[in-house]
Amino acid sequence: MDQEAIGAAAGAVAEQETPLPTEVTLSSGVRLRCKAVPPFLARKAISRIPRPQPPVVFLEDKGRQEENPNDPDYLTRLTEWQNMIYEVGTDVLLVAGTSIIDVPTGIYLPEDDGWLSLVEFLGVKIDVSNSHSRYLHWLTCYALETPDDLAKVVTAVGSLTGVSEEEVEAAVKTFRGGEARGTDNGVPSETPTNGNLLP
Repeated sequence: MDQEAIGAAAGAVAEQETPLPTEVTLSSGVRLRCKAVPPFLARKAISRIPRPQPPVVFLEDKGRQEENPNDPDYLTRLTEWQNMIYEVGTDVLLVAGTSIIDVPTGIYLPEDDGWLSLVEFLGVKIDVSNSHSRYLHWLTCYALETPDDLAKVVTAVGSLTGVSEEEVEAAVKTFRGGEARGTDNGVPSETPTNGNLLP
């Protein structure tokens, strides 16, 4: 096959590929620009959350101490840890992977106090000590009105960043109130990336 034919074939393949989304429109009409997140940013944020350790028990028949990974309290703490991992990872994708393109009339901007006073009236305390924290809370407490809004944004940023579909789904389930990981017997499975949302 000559170079011209190869070039034509490559061009046809490129035209068939679906470009990754770089914009998302929320149900409220808010439009967000999406971009990839630096790979180590989520890892560094997640590394602040220590993984729980299983308790050690003495086994008389073996005459030694061994870890008990099936301890119910440990399994509960492990599930909570995994949920925190996905929550922090999702926060990183939201705050570092999105920016505002357009906000329709009637919708508050992050710097407005209207959305903030409503949230605080409902008893939710928010850290607005810097613009990034304020923006993240504007997204999670106000702009992302439905689970589908969250799923669209996390999927778009995750795709651009290289996060697996499984991890994106687990992160969204965490915000929907479901379990991030688990098996039919109630024992949570290991996180494929050892606690790192990004590969």
